[in-house]
Amino acid sequence: MESKIVRSTLVELGRNLPFGIEAGGKRDRSFSFKEWHYRDETFVDEARMRCAKADLNDARFASELLAHFVTKWGPFDFGPLTQEERIVRLEASKVGDILTAWIWLRIDALGPEMPIRVICPACGSGIERVGDLHVVDVMYLPPDCSSKEASIVVNLPNGVPWVHKQKGPFMARKVLLEPAAWMGLASIRGGAGIEERIGAGLAASIRALDDEPVSLTGQALASLPKRDLMILTHALAERAIGPILEIHAECGAVQGKNPDGSPKTCPQVVRQLLTWSHNPFFMELPSSVISQAFETVAVNS
Repeated sequence: MESKIVRSTLVELGRNLPFGIEAGGKRDRSFSFKEWHYRDETFVDEARMRCAKADLNDARFASELLAHFVTKWGPFDFGPLTQEERIVRLEASKVGDILTAWIWLRIDALGPEMPIRVICPACGSGIERVGDLHVVDVMYLPPDCSSKEASIVVNLPNGVPWVHKQKGPFMARKVLLEPAAWMGLASIRGGAGIEERIGAGLAASIRALDDEPVSLTGQALASLPKRDLMILTHALAERAIGPILEIHAECGAVQGKNPDGSPKTCPQVVRQLLTWSHNPFFMELPSSVISQAFETVAVNS
């Protein structure tokens, strides 16, 4: 079945979730935040310490922060809810929805500018450029599509090892994949290895085996054959919903002069993966943005 998922940019999608919260047969894609003030830093520090003490990961920390700042999440008014009730609703949401809201929270708090610090692959220059979070690409399911159109059925050559309550142990070859809920990531231990992290994310996307609904853990996939693992991860990538976590800008490093005497600059587009954990995502601004603020103060003083 042809995918109905569409590619856009964050600003073109607007303040809408790429999947949305299902309610009344529809997907409500709206959300809103309260403003981030200096006094909120106390909550941020306390949440970080709670997560570290309980061996919780960055995804759970993101749940804590979003639960503190989100005021509306799809059909849910977060005003009368407790922090834990908010977290439950957030972690039932799709990974792509959480990451999209996370980027918007950063834009609202600090602005869209992100530093890009890379070695240009074309000219070899070490550069810092300013990337714009507004133009991060986002994969989304259009509002007129059914949520089922984000799912995909995969037929595996070997199968997922599974113990059926009637059939006993066997290899289930027909797998129904859906966009994973954030809970699949937020439940991983802070010190988990790559096998546990990948397994938990994949297990959270498997909704049925041989047409029977299931709820798997990452451990259940420990014996999954390598070929089947690659097929499943590729299928998930094909149906991915949410932001593509990279930013880009033109290199622009001066490489001499043009015949007319103007600077000759490198046209290569450089790309950098977005590290979405709180530090550095909510702790860094490009040096040019900071220096511009300093210059403004100096001029007006």
